[in-house]
Amino acid sequence: MFHEDDSNSVQRSLQSGSEQLSSDPLSATLLRHIGTLEDELARLRESLREKEALEATVARLREANEHLVVAAINAQGSRDDAEATNRRQNEFLAMLAHELRNPLVPISMSAMLLERSSDASPQLLNFSKVIRRQVDHMARLLDDLLDAARISSGKITLSLEPMQVSNAIDQALETVLPRIRERGQHLYLNMPSEPAGTRGDRVRLTQVFTNLIGNASKYTGDGGNVYVDVTVETGEVVVSVRDNGTGIAPEVLPHIFDLFTQ
Repeated sequence: MFHEDDSNSVQRSLQSGSEQLSSDPLSATLLRHIGTLEDELARLRESLREKEALEATVARLREANEHLVVAAINAQGSRDDAEATNRRQNEFLAMLAHELRNPLVPISMSAMLLERSSDASPQLLNFSKVIRRQVDHMARLLDDLLDAARISSGKITLSLEPMQVSNAIDQALETVLPRIRERGQHLYLNMPSEPAGTRGDRVRLTQVFTNLIGNASKYTGDGGNVYVDVTVETGEVVVSVRDNGTGIAPEVLPHIFDLFTQ
């Protein structure tokens, strides 16, 4: 520390000393070496800071990797548990469907025998028809349940063969027409004049059309309209099923193919 009045003299002294050192070859060499050492020291300090930062980054990456490994192990365990649960569920559904189908056969046979009885009253005949229709409906539901279990387990197979789409639609209508007539609904069927042939699984396509037309009737009020249009467009058969019922809420659309979604 020095007084401000002495600042000029101090600066002159420092300048004079610096000039004297610069004029001395040995001093000048020492100054250069000192400057070089200071530069090296600065670089070393910077390298040390970079090394410490790199070590900290490596430590964070190592910790993150450990967390990732633990998460992957937990995820695999959860996936295995979910697959095992899904497999047990599918096995249960398949067993349940088979067990529920067993009593349907004698019920259906009893109703058929009742219809053939010569002394059955018209009321009994009507009851037998209702029983057979409901048994058929239950059998279709159980078939759908079995198919859902097969699809989930990847065991479903398709039998592809040349076929007429109109035949599958006719078979589907045989199933759903009684329900449509019971509710006083109107079915409008529009078929192309030329054959609408394709290569597909007749049984599965019949199931698809039965479900589509059946749902159109189910969610349409009594006396409503159901439309089935079959067209051939650029070599493809297009089947459209429409109705004037309540429709499907937009938020439900992404989930309409989920199991048990209504």
